[in-house]
Amino acid sequence: MSDDGTHAAPDGTASSGALGASRDRSVPLSPRLARFLGVGVVNTLVSFAVFRIGGALLPDRPGTPTIAQVGATAIAMAVSYALNRRWTFRSDAARRREALRFVAQQLAMLASSALLLELAIGVLRAPPTASWLVVTAALTGINYAAQRRFVFRVAEPTDRAAAVA
Repeated sequence: MSDDGTHAAPDGTASSGALGASRDRSVPLSPRLARFLGVGVVNTLVSFAVFRIGGALLPDRPGTPTIAQVGATAIAMAVSYALNRRWTFRSDAARRREALRFVAQQLAMLASSALLLELAIGVLRAPPTASWLVVTAALTGINYAAQRRFVFRVAEPTDRAAAVA
């Protein structure tokens, strides 16, 4: 968008965005948010792999899936903390306090997701997969904001150039 509020079209013409005019409504993905989402993908793969390996290595008896899931979650949380600290948010703050905030925030996210899924599936009788997708998508944004502001305490940029960092 130019200083006068118009948008440049691919053919070089300008549009004020009035009714009937074509507008690009896409929201640019910040590099930091893209890194955060990438860490989420890695985390999901790590968690799934550890869960499957744990299930295969542990004896086949009641409680095995729970033990495998707890182990998978603990390892995935450690990977998430390390990657988000170094790569996503590039933090150099004191690790102990930051790690404690991270664990507290992740436990709050776990409690929130469990509560929302119980409400959606148990009370509203919504389909489990759709419920999981909606809850996960909604909480991903909250998780990012909480890590950015509470866990890693990233300062708000003062100008557009700092916002792309």
